[in-house]
Amino acid sequence: MKLTHSLGVKITVIFLFALLSFAVIAGVGLIVMMLGQGYYWAEGELPADTALNAQGEALLYRQRTAIFVLTVLGFLTCSALFLFLLCSAGHRAGREEAVLNLQDRIPLDLYALAAFFLGALVVSAIWDMAVWGRMPSLLVEGFNSPYLMTWLLLALGVESVVLIVLAFCMTLATRIKTGTLWRNTVIYRVLRLGWRALCWMGRGIRTLCRNMSLIWQTILIYSAYALVMLLVCRETYYSPMATLFWMGVNMTVLLAVCFVTLQLSRLREGARRLAEGDLSYHVPTEHMFFELKRHGENLNSIGAGMTRAVEERIKSERLKTELITNVSHDIKTPLTSILNYVDLLKKEPAASETASEYIAVLDRQARRLKKLTEDVLEASKAATGNIKVELGRTDAVELLGQCLAEYVERFQMASLTAVMQTPGKPAFILADGRLLWRVFDNLLGNIAKYAQPGTRVYAGVTREGKEVVIALKNISRDALNISEEELMERFVRGDSARTSEGSGLGLSIARSLTELQGGHFGISIDCDLFKAELRFAAVEEN
Repeated sequence: MKLTHSLGVKITVIFLFALLSFAVIAGVGLIVMMLGQGYYWAEGELPADTALNAQGEALLYRQRTAIFVLTVLGFLTCSALFLFLLCSAGHRAGREEAVLNLQDRIPLDLYALAAFFLGALVVSAIWDMAVWGRMPSLLVEGFNSPYLMTWLLLALGVESVVLIVLAFCMTLATRIKTGTLWRNTVIYRVLRLGWRALCWMGRGIRTLCRNMSLIWQTILIYSAYALVMLLVCRETYYSPMATLFWMGVNMTVLLAVCFVTLQLSRLREGARRLAEGDLSYHVPTEHMFFELKRHGENLNSIGAGMTRAVEERIKSERLKTELITNVSHDIKTPLTSILNYVDLLKKEPAASETASEYIAVLDRQARRLKKLTEDVLEASKAATGNIKVELGRTDAVELLGQCLAEYVERFQMASLTAVMQTPGKPAFILADGRLLWRVFDNLLGNIAKYAQPGTRVYAGVTREGKEVVIALKNISRDALNISEEELMERFVRGDSARTSEGSGLGLSIARSLTELQGGHFGISIDCDLFKAELRFAAVEEN
């Protein structure tokens, strides 16, 4: 409960509480005095000249009920004022949250210690008056006795204790509301300072260990172990308990070595799985410690980083393929119109010989652009696997011979001589004849474009174990100052000047189509010798 009042209201309430509590204490004193005198009267110990004469006795007797009722009402009123002060403690008019005053900023343990000593001093004085013979005289002599001042001092002492308790309870309530009950203590500050010192020492030791090489850490641990063993060995000769301790330490070391060995095996397994390409494998590091745990986390970070890199590469390739496909489709439509109008222009009477040459160049370049667009679309489909593959039993020797027959005229125009080397019998493989023909067509087309005139072109089919190897070899017209991997990339051509026809997609398409059929495609370059090799699983004739 929150009550916000001005400081004047709180001071007034405290003043009323002090007056009422003093009245309650006085009332309790009267009740105790009447009960005490009744005891002495019953025992016959009243002195002859008692101050409580008949009239005073009669007056107190008649007002005993009123005194009791007023004392109870005063106690209840004091309790209500006490609760009001606790609820309003720390709150000020115009402020939503509780605030600390001057006494609330004193550390609680120091405040409690001071209140305890002050209260103990007052209680000691009250105890002195109650025990050392003065209380019986007060009870007998009453207020008409010389001990009236003692009565007042006794009541003021009790009132002081009550006010001390009130002040402590109010500051306790304020600290609870502001959340500073524990933080505003000397004990908390000392403990926090000690904890910070320990953390600082721990960080220093950890930094030292991290900067220390693993071999020095091992030497340090072994030195500590050797020191313990040296101390134990001095006592084991005379002490059975020391012998048991020595055995326990060695068993602990053995278990630690086994534990470290287990963690090393897990790290080795994680490294092996990563080396094999299993990027989803996660090395369990929950129960590892120190360098082993850091090494395991590094392996997991490598796997996560490689996974992200692969995902980004796949995403990039997919976006690139989609872009190429969309652009190719957009180019294909107007290109078809251009080719149609070029055909119409060729059928019209030429205005001049120069115009006919222009139309011929336009037709040639438009068809070249169409071929490039088709190659781009095919490369995109082959790279993404969006081509229907119908595998069947295919004779590689027969298919290669048919494709070479199609290129006889082009080879003659390029002054090339085709030489086919076959085993003299069919070599059956599991492939798609249509796609395999496209692979041969790309390879032979590249040979016709880039081979050195006046040289031979070798096309061979051989059987190597359970595989059928199809090889095409030729001498390049231009120097091949490029690696195999670079030549296999898209839009890379053998002639760096790019003066010949071609899109630079033939080898890329051939590799993708070969892999779609379950085969392996590779090239090799030896100076000017270019060799393309296809490998398929052999299929038995029967």
